[in-house]
Amino acid sequence: MSSVYVALYKKWSLIMLFVGITGSEGKIETANIISSIVNPSGKKVCINDSLCINNLDSAKLKSYIDKLAKDGVDIFLLKLSSTDFEWALSNKICFDIIIFTGKFEKRSLEAKGYYPSIGVIQQLLDSKGIAIVNVDDSELLSFLQGIKKCILTYGFNSKASVTTSSIGDSLLKDGVI
Repeated sequence: MSSVYVALYKKWSLIMLFVGITGSEGKIETANIISSIVNPSGKKVCINDSLCINNLDSAKLKSYIDKLAKDGVDIFLLKLSSTDFEWALSNKICFDIIIFTGKFEKRSLEAKGYYPSIGVIQQLLDSKGIAIVNVDDSELLSFLQGIKKCILTYGFNSKASVTTSSIGDSLLKDGVI
């Protein structure tokens, strides 16, 4: 990554959180849930689909993100398909968090001629980045085995880092639910 992009990313990351949402299904729902949880706190969320911005050249993408920062956006949610990973890398996008939704299907990705490597995921995540995955998706967990980032798991399985019951209990205790 060039030093210019590193400096820009650091500037932007001080202002807003970059979250990538990827997977075979559930990207829209996940983005909307995050937005509905965060908006009451006064945080500004921008939800975008890579299809809307992946035709921008690097200069226009930089201008777009600069505008978001100037407009006070706190969280930039970008919905990505796995085929957008290379585009994100080529534009030096680095995420604080990547959320994997739906089911990771290695055979389906290989059949389409695209299968991301652990190296690609490592490069897309900030050095202190977090990958959030469904604990019940054993194929994805196996794929992420070599990742040297923090992995947070969710789901109904009691082995998950965060379970639906633990979220409900803490929210209820805090008087939110």
